[in-house]
Amino acid sequence: MSARRPAVGTAGGAGGAWLARRATGAGLLARASAEPSGFVDKTPEAPSGPPGEDVETYEVRGNRPLGINFAKGNDGRVYVKSVTSTADPQVKPGDKVLFVSASFGPEVWEALNYGQVMYAIRTRAGGVYLKMEARGGDMTPLEEAVDRTQAQIESAGGNYGIGTRELQQTQYLEGKALERQRRQDFQDALDLYRSKDFEGALIAFENVKASEPANYISDNFSRVSDIYKIAAYNVSCAYAALGQIEAGLEALEDCLEAGYDDYSNVRKDPNLARLREVEEFKELINRYDEPIFNENILKGIKNIFGGNN
Repeated sequence: MSARRPAVGTAGGAGGAWLARRATGAGLLARASAEPSGFVDKTPEAPSGPPGEDVETYEVRGNRPLGINFAKGNDGRVYVKSVTSTADPQVKPGDKVLFVSASFGPEVWEALNYGQVMYAIRTRAGGVYLKMEARGGDMTPLEEAVDRTQAQIESAGGNYGIGTRELQQTQYLEGKALERQRRQDFQDALDLYRSKDFEGALIAFENVKASEPANYISDNFSRVSDIYKIAAYNVSCAYAALGQIEAGLEALEDCLEAGYDDYSNVRKDPNLARLREVEEFKELINRYDEPIFNENILKGIKNIFGGNN
């Protein structure tokens, strides 16, 4: 694990509720026989919507990468943030994930938790199954709530009064509370890792990543917070500890892409030792931290002078 971690608070509850349900067997909505391709062939009924409102659902079956970017909604559930040209054409931004295939086997999990869904998709052995709720492009769950209070009224009128000051103070205090909770959640994830509950740790770290403040900009204009970078790094460490090499490399690439730049640590951290055993690791880290001396040149010099290695 990286030595450059931000200060953290006491243990919080990131992913804890789902982990408790997992331990008791709750949340497992279906057990279905698998097709030869690895997809489930039976799926649970989608939950019905509010009285008088029909919920339109559809199914997605595909291999990773799915071409779908997911995000945690303000209700804690998982939504589609964006899609690429390779995604199933049914999938639209704003759609909600209802069920996801388990990491392996024919089980289907209810998508109650962002970290759980990311874990299930990344470690899936074979094709991924998703049951989705079509929401017609409604992105409300991924947007910050807009409060048309006295502050907005004053702002619209070009005024700055008591309502505006109260809103600013409230937003400041809420931001501080969320920051403290996030650090507590980080500590909870770290405790899980240290207790060797690597599966629980990576789910909790994924939830820390998903709680990144919208439109974050640091004092040095970084678009990603330090706690996000470290959480992303630790997700990779957890996958490595579980022997999930492909998922670990994918998580490490996410971490490096987010701006984690302690390349020396990546190259020597014992928590990433399993990842360094594969050739893909070297190719990945060299894309972000180009070696000072090209290895091919070194081999050529050794051949000239009779080196054997």
